[in-house]
Formats: sequence, structure tokens, C-alpha cells
Amino acid sequence: MILFSKNDDINGTMDDIINEYFSGYSYSGGIIDNFFNILLAKIIRNYPMIEKNNLR
Repeated sequence: MILFSKNDDINGTMDDIINEYFSGYSYSGGIIDNFFNILLAKIIRNYPMIEKNNLR
């Protein structure tokens, strides 16, 4: 589990997704899809994967 309490940028994007979901506006699905892509990019940027060394 990853907690994003210290990252306002990621939390803001998550809030945007939630607000858009409950807004009921036209095209919310497309906007949510794009926000989700942005969210994933921000997570990857801020929490890079740890590389495993090949042990032989």
C-alpha cells in the first residue's frame, strides 16, 4: 500500500478524479480517463520502481 499523504500533487489529481466522477457532467468518463493517465504518470515520477540486480 502506498500512502500519498505527503504529495499534494498526487492528492489533488485524485480529488479531481473523484470530483469529476460525482459531477455528472457530459464527457466525465473521458476526462476521468485522462486524469487517471496523469495520476499514473505522477505516481511513476514520484515513486520510481526499485531495480533488482540480477544475481547469478
